[in-house]
Amino acid sequence: MLEALYRAGLRIVLQERGFHVRCEVPFVVHFHGQRIGEYRVDMIVDDKVILEIKAGATLVNGAKAQLINYVRLSGLELGLLLHFGPSAEFTRVIASGESDR
Repeated sequence: MLEALYRAGLRIVLQERGFHVRCEVPFVVHFHGQRIGEYRVDMIVDDKVILEIKAGATLVNGAKAQLINYVRLSGLELGLLLHFGPSAEFTRVIASGESDR
């Protein structure tokens, strides 16, 4: 299925369980006081955890690095990379740079 479908379903389940969920959250990136771009996080849960959702047969190279950057730039401490492929996988990223697979 498409990433957007997994994201929509996950949002529904999390909200039904009482979590506050924001989707496609924009973050502006500044460098030397100037705006240089923007990125969008798939989902933020309870203003504490970034969820980055991927779908497909294989996990795209750079997906974990993308999440690490999102966690660092957002100021949040925890991110989860959820890969919905042939078998579901997750990777946890902590602001200190540690991760689990």
